[in-house]
This record gives sequence, C-alpha cells and structure tokens, in this order.
Amino acid sequence: MTTERGTWRLPEGQVALLLKHAHLGSERRYRAGQVLYEQGTHALGFYLLLEGMVQVSMITADGLEVILELMGPDTVLGEGAAFPSTPKFSRAQALTDARAIEFVLPDMTSVFREYPEFGAAVFEISSQKLSIMMRRFIRLASRRPEDRILELLERLSHHLGTPHPAGTRIDFHLTHDQVAAMTATSRVTVTRALQRLRKEGRVLEAGRNWILVHDGAATTGTNPTGQALQESPRSGGAYLP
Repeated sequence: MTTERGTWRLPEGQVALLLKHAHLGSERRYRAGQVLYEQGTHALGFYLLLEGMVQVSMITADGLEVILELMGPDTVLGEGAAFPSTPKFSRAQALTDARAIEFVLPDMTSVFREYPEFGAAVFEISSQKLSIMMRRFIRLASRRPEDRILELLERLSHHLGTPHPAGTRIDFHLTHDQVAAMTATSRVTVTRALQRLRKEGRVLEAGRNWILVHDGAATTGTNPTGQALQESPRSGGAYLP
C-alpha cells in the first residue's frame, strides 16, 4: 500500500476481507488521466483501489461537474451500479497512476451465496457510502455555502482528522477549486464562505490544512493552550503555526 490518502477510506477489517477474496477479481493498472468507468454506462465491475488517486464525480443535468470523492488506497468505487441493468451514476478517472482489483461478477447472487462474507462486506460498504451520500445531498440542498463546506470538513475530520488544541486538524489538503467542486459552488464563493467561517471562529488554517474548531474553543487572539493566532499571509485569516 502507498501513503497516499483520499477523502474517504475503508476500515482495515473490511479491506482485509476484500483482499482475502481478491481471487474473485483481476488486478488492473491505470495511467494518470485514464477513465475507469463513465457515468451512465452499464459496466458490471467495481474496484478496490490499492495504489494511486482516483476522482469520482457526477455531471448534473445542467452540465456542472460535482466531485463526490477523491479516492485513495483502501477504498471501493463503482459498487453501487455493479449489478446488471444498473447504470453507473458517477464517473471515475485516475488522477495519478493507479492500481486496483476489479471485480466483475455478472451473477452476484451465486457469488454472494458461495462467499457470504464477501457479499456482506460489499453490501455494508455500499450502505455506508449511501448514508454519506444522503447527508451530502441534504447539505447540498442548503442555500448557504457555509453549511455545505462545514459538512465536507466535518466528514473529512472523521476519516482524516487528528486531535488539535482548537479542535480537529484535517490532514488532507484541498484546494478552493476542489472544495467548490465538492460543494456544488464556485471558487469565489468558497473563498468568501471560508473567510466568513474564519471570522465566526468555526475554522482555522494551519499551513495547508484546516482545523475544524470544537464548540467552546477559543479562536480569537489565542488558542485554548494560550498560543497566539497569527495572520495568514494568503488569506488574511487567523491560523495556527
């Protein structure tokens, strides 16, 4: 496995269980820029990503591309439409060279009957991702971009967060363009919304990363440990060195 990280990943136990059944699939390699599958196609395969970074996105009816996830190692993609007659609802494209196990199982019922642990893991993963997707769509329906951005940061903090005196540090760098694509808004709107969230004390900058501030944490002047906040030369907002 590589040290690359995406915006979502599986627990180690689920990864180990899928790898145990790797003989049901075939290893594939993809070059940066190569498309694994297109939105609307009826490809039966789904993937366990082992190395590299893959962007999963959706094109809306008005032509807007919304990034759903930036998948790194130890993630599954394409499983939601791995059954016959179910089109892919998203598009997956390698951002870097990538390596994955592709599971193409035309007769899912018989495979799951023979390998019930494998079947249960696939359904559990699909359920987890569906739950995340529904929460995202609820927030995307909000007219306030701040709500959309906070939902994204909260979700990332659960998967990629580390404790910090002011809250939870998100150890993954997202550009404003990527945040915009993941929250169905514009880069300019993201920049303005983040400025408002900083002023409200909801988020802080720590170099190239964000800190999601816990309720009750001091965000003006000093952090809870008494360390002085500094002005970010990039944005004018407060951040912790």
